[in-house]
Amino acid sequence: MQEIRLYFNKTDTAKYISHLDLMRTLSRALVRANIPLWYTEGFNPHPFLTFALPLSLGIESYCESFDIRIEGEYNPEEIKNSLNAVLPQGLEITGVSDSFMKCNDIAFAEYEAVFEFDEEGTGEAFFNEIQPLLESDELITTKKAKQRGRKIDVEVNLKEYIKSFEFKSENSNLKLYITLAAGNSKNLNPTVLFERLMRDSAVVPDLTRITKKRLLTVDGKEFK
Repeated sequence: MQEIRLYFNKTDTAKYISHLDLMRTLSRALVRANIPLWYTEGFNPHPFLTFALPLSLGIESYCESFDIRIEGEYNPEEIKNSLNAVLPQGLEITGVSDSFMKCNDIAFAEYEAVFEFDEEGTGEAFFNEIQPLLESDELITTKKAKQRGRKIDVEVNLKEYIKSFEFKSENSNLKLYITLAAGNSKNLNPTVLFERLMRDSAVVPDLTRITKKRLLTVDGKEFK
């Protein structure tokens, strides 16, 4: 038995597949691709399948990964090609490796957010509204949290989750490159941040696209 990591992209319409449905989709694809999977023991055997970091619904990504265990020898290129032949549009295996970092090494995630506007000049107006918020010492919002088995509303300072950010203007669109806390100890869903930025804004983008570009360790190395 050997543990390997598979890297994949989740784009296009696949970004609307929930994490639970994604697990089911990949499990079925692994079986259809005749991957020699190792199964857990007990009353309900199932393939070992674990993700580095679940992706929020509606977000595209070029840095997803999951680990499986297989029996016997394996050919990375063969596994990649076999899976891509049976995966739905928007899911693509990009690599296979038996040498990888621990999931606990993840500390940050790099995102690209594209705010699209129909009217010329509205991107600049939106920038003038959200830049001061990102540069302020506090950016308070309310999040759901569990306490004694029930969900409660708690106030959090989103600035504590932001490592760095940079703006770029492109035609009538505005791009925001931002690095947020990610991982088991501290994690921020980028949609929570963007909803807070737009909450009091007089200018609302016609479309917002969010893409996760890279996962990073605490010392800035790319998670692999």
